[in-house]
This record gives sequence, structure tokens and C-alpha cells, in this order.
Amino acid sequence: MQSLEELLKEYESKKPQGKILFPRQELIKKFVDKLNGDRVAGGYKPLPASFYAIKMYDAGLKTDFLLWWFWGYCNDANSFSKCWWWSLKAK
Repeated sequence: MQSLEELLKEYESKKPQGKILFPRQELIKKFVDKLNGDRVAGGYKPLPASFYAIKMYDAGLKTDFLLWWFWGYCNDANSFSKCWWWSLKAK
């Protein structure tokens, strides 16, 4: 029987690196690419995907349907980034 350490090493070696595994990851990546593109153009450092994912989850965007709706809402605005930040700011 393999030890836990050996099993973890085997899992890590088989795990796909940098591939999208779930539809939610693909949608979060769309947000990250668009928002970080605007940040870099404005002279700011890009933020990690986990920041955006947690921020949207905490704001109540817990289902893929709500994320798609929010994507459309921000995309229809004049400025995607300003709409995203304004919509998710703490109230």
C-alpha cells in the first residue's frame, strides 16, 4: 500500500497544469483577462484570478448563471472595469 506522500506525488504528476477543468474557471478567466488588461493599461499590477473569484463569490455570484448575467451586465456598460468595481464594492 502506498503512503499518503507517494499518492500526493503521483496525483501532482498526473494533474493537468494550467488547463481549464470547469466552466466556471473559463468564465472567471474571461473576467481576469479583461480586468487585468485594463489594470496593466492604467499602470497597475495585475491581480490573481483567486482575488476576482473570491470577490465575486462573496458578492453573491455563486452560480454560473449569475456569473454569465454579470458578465453581460459589465460588458454592456461603457467601462467594464469601472462597472465591475462599482458593482462589487462593499456597501
